[in-house]
Amino acid sequence: MERQVTIRTDDLDVGTKLLSMVSRRVRLYIITFVADLVLLTGIFQLAGQIQVGTSAAGSEAGFMQTMVPIFAIIAIYNPVYSIRGLIEFRYAATRLLFALLVSAFLFIFLLFYLKPDIGPLRGEYSLAVMAVFLSMLGVRGIIALYVAKMLGGRVQNRLVIDDGGPEIVLEKAFRIEVDPDFAIQASSDPERLDALGRNMRSMDRVIVSCPNGRRAAWTKILRAAGVEGEIPSETLNELGILDLVRENNMAFLVVS
Repeated sequence: MERQVTIRTDDLDVGTKLLSMVSRRVRLYIITFVADLVLLTGIFQLAGQIQVGTSAAGSEAGFMQTMVPIFAIIAIYNPVYSIRGLIEFRYAATRLLFALLVSAFLFIFLLFYLKPDIGPLRGEYSLAVMAVFLSMLGVRGIIALYVAKMLGGRVQNRLVIDDGGPEIVLEKAFRIEVDPDFAIQASSDPERLDALGRNMRSMDRVIVSCPNGRRAAWTKILRAAGVEGEIPSETLNELGILDLVRENNMAFLVVS
């Protein structure tokens, strides 16, 4: 169900109580990352003990754990740990599977050079990779449940400033409705600009919906507040713009 919190112009200070989601996301990334490495190390060690025996497990499982740094690098750049991965279980599972498969193939390629006799490792390594994948899926399921129950399914703060432009509907977004003359007045009113800036400070994404005539004023406001904002354009949407290219202090629209 869509959840939008509307803040009127006269109640801009309400937004100052909103806490940033960055620290929460970082904690969730760290928990997931550490859990992945622990699972990789522990399951490979257990697989070595079961397949080879406790006395010989150290060297075999220790060699398999070479995959741990390989997976860590690929997972970080994939990206396995992302905002979308926290709220979409299917996306998280797909990114994780891709990272594990690439890591496994790179490890096997390395294995042929460092350990030609891979017969004893083949069975335990395959089972270990499958067990790691299922265990990591379980971790992501717990994280997704925590985000849904404790954080209301929201891991980023998004703000829509409604200044009479096209309607913008974002699920679980905060909304500020302003008067038509707010942008002009805020440009020369430090108190209003400061109040609006405090509301935008904890936002991961700020979208300003306004008519064409007030875009320049909002651009100045966003720059003064040090916020990277977005201003939708119905005209550009009708043209089907593919990209924006800047060259020689000019902007070119790529349409085909």
